[in-house]
Amino acid sequence: MKSSNQVIKKRRAALTDYLKEKQTATISELSQQFDVSEMTIRRDCEILAKMGLLERSFGKIVYVEQTVDKIGSEDPLDKLKDKLAKEASNLISDGQIIFINSSNTAVKVLEYLTDKNITVLTNNLHALGYQKNSKTNVVLSGGEVNFTKEVMIGDIAFNSFNSMRSNVTLIGCNGLNDQTGISTSQINEARINRKIIQNSGQVVVLADYTKLGKVSNFTVGSIDDVDILITDSFADPKLIAKFEKNGIQVIQVPI
Repeated sequence: MKSSNQVIKKRRAALTDYLKEKQTATISELSQQFDVSEMTIRRDCEILAKMGLLERSFGKIVYVEQTVDKIGSEDPLDKLKDKLAKEASNLISDGQIIFINSSNTAVKVLEYLTDKNITVLTNNLHALGYQKNSKTNVVLSGGEVNFTKEVMIGDIAFNSFNSMRSNVTLIGCNGLNDQTGISTSQINEARINRKIIQNSGQVVVLADYTKLGKVSNFTVGSIDDVDILITDSFADPKLIAKFEKNGIQVIQVPI
């Protein structure tokens, strides 16, 4: 079984590389290229589509360009991130104060907290676009607006988080590594994220499989700061084992 899984993993990696070079291909072409049945290729493509690596378009398989921040465009991992957010909502209880950072994944949790009596402090302007709940008090941190990312930064945002403590913090990142910890690519958000983590009770990191093991430009927290990691079933088991060895509770959401 292990050998079979390795063969499948290698074929899917090769399939992704082939599409990256060709950009588009048909099921028949891929079947011939990799000398497997069209049913096997369809199954591979279904899994790779769930991973956000490709998509179907007019009967063809199309490679999806991978970028660090998909600002202003549709995120192929959007459905996957929705599932992580829904899982995170189960960790929230009435009466709690919740911090949410600038992460597009973390802020999605608001979609699933429509029945909770909580207070949310966030510098994420996307919070305004979610379903309103009379029981939930959403407090915007204030600060200088980064219109490209729709987040608030600067001293005012920093001081808002500095003056409060959360029961639970929901934070996304660009990288989570067992050696370097939590990291982000945004220098203007790094200082705020550090303060969010510092003033947190329980720290919950929401990170899909593409973020695990990665290191980005600015470290905002150590691996010891993370209490719970919510990720997906595509995550590398070796990385999961490393996080669990560091005492992190890992929740993998089936995709």
